[in-house]
Amino acid sequence: MRIIRYLVIVLMFISCSERKNTQNADKFIDTGAADSVHQRIYDQPDSVTSQNTGNNENSSGLNVDTEEKRIESKFEPLEGFLIIDVKGLYLYRKELVFMDMNGKDSVRFDNGYVYIENKKYEIMDEEHLYTELINIETYYPDYGLFILKCFGRKGDNYIVELNGDSTLVNGKSFLVEFKDYKKFIFDAMFLKDTKENPFRTHPSDSSDIIKEDDYGFYAVDIQGDWVKGQDYKEGCIIAETPSPVDIFVWIRWRKDGKYILEVNYSC
Repeated sequence: MRIIRYLVIVLMFISCSERKNTQNADKFIDTGAADSVHQRIYDQPDSVTSQNTGNNENSSGLNVDTEEKRIESKFEPLEGFLIIDVKGLYLYRKELVFMDMNGKDSVRFDNGYVYIENKKYEIMDEEHLYTELINIETYYPDYGLFILKCFGRKGDNYIVELNGDSTLVNGKSFLVEFKDYKKFIFDAMFLKDTKENPFRTHPSDSSDIIKEDDYGFYAVDIQGDWVKGQDYKEGCIIAETPSPVDIFVWIRWRKDGKYILEVNYSC
């Protein structure tokens, strides 16, 4: 009798174990199928347009919203300059592409080189061979200066002036920074006077002209269309010694609604 009772207990244990294993297998299969479907959904490129099937179910039976939602990027007008760390492009071997308004590459920086008109140049060592092909506000790779006039943004792209044409460049890189006119002026190292736009004693075109070749001036204030500059006491000093007294000048940064000021971003 004991033997019969023992055999019954063993058979019951085996039956329960098989039922549990079957349930675990079913769970494993269901989880794997779901993961596979999610992976296919995530792997779909954004540019692929999916057709709505009406019931929003894919072949696996999962309820998935397949309708693509397109949001057209709107043009945002800007007034300022785009500052690009060209030395960073070289050191970090980053890529930055300038495209015309039709999406065709015009200038491309990539892996320490710049590509212009189907020719390849080393950014630093061959600067003298290609700089005349890049007509922009400022381009001095040795100082890391790459400055373009910027007048708009559309989505992630800034619209800048390159070689006299409107050009798109992606602004998501940490090496790209937009500055409006006032920030651009305050961040500059030097204010530059010219024959057409000289330093003056007061913010007026009728005030006396100041000619100071021995001292450099940086922006300390902006009032209307005029910038107030002060001479350096340390740092970017042109003369052998700084002036014993403060020297202040005024110069236009805008005239008739247009930006006209020249500045230096290096000492």
